[in-house]
Amino acid sequence: RSSDLKDVIGATVKELVDSKREYANANGGIGVDGKKWEEPMSKSERKKKEKEEKKKKMEAEAAAAAGGATNEVSAENAAKKAAKKAEAKAKKAALKAAAAAGGGGGGGKAPAAAAPAAAKAAAKKTSAAKIPPTTSLSTSKLPPHNLAINPNHSLNDRPLVALTVAVLTGAIVELNLVSDHTRPNSALGLPSGGEVVGDLAMARYIARTWSSSQSNMGQLILGADDASSQSAIDQFVDYALIMSKKDEASRIKGIAMTLNRILVNQTFVASATSITLADIALYAGLGFPSQHAAKVALNKALSGGNNNGILRWLNVLTSHPAIRQATQLAVGITGNDEAVFDEDEYTKLEPLVAGMNALEGATPGQVVTRFPRAIWLFARGTC
Repeated sequence: RSSDLKDVIGATVKELVDSKREYANANGGIGVDGKKWEEPMSKSERKKKEKEEKKKKMEAEAAAAAGGATNEVSAENAAKKAAKKAEAKAKKAALKAAAAAGGGGGGGKAPAAAAPAAAKAAAKKTSAAKIPPTTSLSTSKLPPHNLAINPNHSLNDRPLVALTVAVLTGAIVELNLVSDHTRPNSALGLPSGGEVVGDLAMARYIARTWSSSQSNMGQLILGADDASSQSAIDQFVDYALIMSKKDEASRIKGIAMTLNRILVNQTFVASATSITLADIALYAGLGFPSQHAAKVALNKALSGGNNNGILRWLNVLTSHPAIRQATQLAVGITGNDEAVFDEDEYTKLEPLVAGMNALEGATPGQVVTRFPRAIWLFARGTC
């Protein structure tokens, strides 16, 4: 019967496969046909395997084709770059040769590429020429002995050092203070028509210019004729400038440590008997604490340590008439502000009548006498 025959064939095939498997296992995985032994698969399993192998083969061919295209593109790009480099090198050599021929006196023309370069250089030179010098930062021109102050600047940005020196030397009576909100920096007009810009620069100019036989205060402020004193003052002024770039806490701490050591046996920083530019510059470096609120804040910052030297020095400078007058001049540049030096100052003074302005340069609470300029010039014998 067919069913019995089918069973016999199946059993025989199974025995044959088992025999081949045993042979392959004993022969290191190699079958009777000399190939690697693989387990027999059904028809559906064989089709599935063939399909997977075909798919892998197609993917490998596609990847190989893409890689070849990429290599071709890379090679093409490299060739283009090399060609461009060679072309640029040839142009450069040609320009050099043309320049050499033109400069050799043969009447040759300069290369065309030189024209744009020359134009760029000329434009750069023109733009550099348009940069204003540091002594002329404003379009308006200051007349001689006119000191312009921007009222929109904070008090510490106004020329307090220059004003103090002007008061000490007596130059303040010859200076005309001008409120100018268009100026980015304070400036002093010179007789030559120029200007001096900057607080310390103006202070030095005033001290040098207004030193005379009647008053040598300007010379004393700068160190007189002693080179050692002048150098000492200069180094403290430079130190004050350096410290002004630091934050407030570091600035106060650094200046206090320096001055406490110096002021053990002397009243002022660079002189034993008189105020100098070094004192004023360092005082400005501490925020020019001449008014009551600033003085209280600084004293609070200096509390808790051995700061007797700097506190004594601060009291001397804060109560100095020149410091107070300079503060009032800077504060009152707008004509309607007054400096506050004492806590109960406003309780002692009656308020100004509406429409009145504070007297220029006057210190609140003190009697001030003012003469017309013509009378003052006559008194000096200059009329």
